[in-house]
Amino acid sequence: MGVQQHPPASPHMGGAWERLVRSCKTTFKAVLKKQVLTDEVLATTMAEVESLVNSRLLTEVSSDVDAMEAIMPNHSF
Repeated sequence: MGVQQHPPASPHMGGAWERLVRSCKTTFKAVLKKQVLTDEVLATTMAEVESLVNSRLLTEVSSDVDAMEAIMPNHSF
């Protein structure tokens, strides 16, 4: 089948992944302001933004102490 393509000026058609792109852009803008970065600092900042975005919860947090821990993209199984 392949990957579904969307017109360039229509991020509203991307749904979930476009929301994650917006989260990354917002984090970059808040942290970096208008700084000019070296390649090394940019790579480090991207890794930190990746970690922040991937620490979001994918499942509900239960108040039951015997319940399983909420799942995040950062979890490794």
